[in-house]
Amino acid sequence: KEGCVFNEKASKNIIIVGDSLLAPIAFEIKDRLNKENYKLNTFFLPGCFFFPDHDFVNKKTNKISKNCNKEYFLDIQKKIDKKKDAIIIFGGRFQLFFENSPFNDEEGNKELNVEFINQNKFIKDDGTTDIKNSFKDYIKKISKKNKIILIYPFPENAYHVPRKLFKSYFIGKDIKASENFLTTSYEVYLERSKSSYSLLNSIDGKNIFRVYPHKVFCNT
Repeated sequence: KEGCVFNEKASKNIIIVGDSLLAPIAFEIKDRLNKENYKLNTFFLPGCFFFPDHDFVNKKTNKISKNCNKEYFLDIQKKIDKKKDAIIIFGGRFQLFFENSPFNDEEGNKELNVEFINQNKFIKDDGTTDIKNSFKDYIKKISKKNKIILIYPFPENAYHVPRKLFKSYFIGKDIKASENFLTTSYEVYLERSKSSYSLLNSIDGKNIFRVYPHKVFCNT
């Protein structure tokens, strides 16, 4: 919850904020920055993205998450608000939160391990939900004195990739020996990501920079 700090004595700052999807990327960035005089702060919580002024609340019990809540977001904001000329990276599974549903690849596969998104919701003290504008407004605010990198939606998978690979190639239960064994539809990705793209495209400014994962992963 307090985040992690690497290369603490460095004079320049990079901050990464997101969900668990960005954790592997953070380790790669950390290794590359060791010689670049950058301090790296990371803030990740599984199943929790950065929506200021919101609590993640169970729909049945109305209990607020102990970790994913406005106090956690406020802690992050306090650390960011102190920075100037920092590089701040935001990314995660935007589709999961904006569509409020697990991923269905329309090929017979549907995520089973993220049902929490149906059982909980982000709400403010007044009972309303405005996660898109809460994110957008804060990004525009901090971009006035920092450089912001927005990582657009990653292509999703409706199955656990390491487990599927293990079963296929080590246990041999579902062998489909081709280079296109693990695929997802580009059209489904675009449709699923519409609301995410709409929000991220609406955040403009000279200090806003964008990364498009589908241009790396997709061959369509």
